[in-house]
Amino acid sequence: MRKVSAIVLFILLSVTHICGQDLIKYQVAQYPEGKKELAKIVGKNMRLSKKLFETMVKDGISEVTVVIGIIIDSKGKFVAVDVLLASHPLMDEKSFTRLEKALKDKTFIPGTINGEPAATSIIIDDLMARIGAPRTLHTIH
Repeated sequence: MRKVSAIVLFILLSVTHICGQDLIKYQVAQYPEGKKELAKIVGKNMRLSKKLFETMVKDGISEVTVVIGIIIDSKGKFVAVDVLLASHPLMDEKSFTRLEKALKDKTFIPGTINGEPAATSIIIDDLMARIGAPRTLHTIH
């Protein structure tokens, strides 16, 4: 259910941008220490599952990419990490168990919709994991 609601909100907000209408005014939740610090936390706490690692080695896959949503409630509390899109089916929420533990006690600046506090999802795209190379973050929205 969390994944569906995050995707619906993402699509709704994207359609609002495309149409160029101010139907909804929103602000995504923010990490108080900034995007770079959040990127460091994400990169440090993403782990490939043993099964995914073994599959990558066996199949000669050197990297996987993923888009995640970090869901923050209307009070600024971390709720969950959802995998929205992944280049390999084994790259799932299990890869982000450590990240969930690292974020569980963090407080975020809550997002708003039409000026009211609301649950929002911080989208992190082009998150990459390589075998034998450091993880790289490209964009946080």
